[in-house]
Amino acid sequence: MMKKNIEFSGYVPPLGIDITTLGGQLYIYRYPYVFTQKDLALELKIDRSAVTQIENNNKVEKQYKRKTQTLLNL
Repeated sequence: MMKKNIEFSGYVPPLGIDITTLGGQLYIYRYPYVFTQKDLALELKIDRSAVTQIENNNKVEKQYKRKTQTLLNL
């Protein structure tokens, strides 16, 4: 139900996500578009587990980090 509300209003409610981190920003980016981690991995041409690691703020390869930052225009 929340996904439908976000799609309608364009507003993402606070979800306890730290948006100051790359992982938080990536999660907030994909949530309103209803992208799964797999969808995002295909778009970024990276492994789905890398998306999970980024969102959990774990260490990832620099190339994955750069691709994510490019997607988010950081």
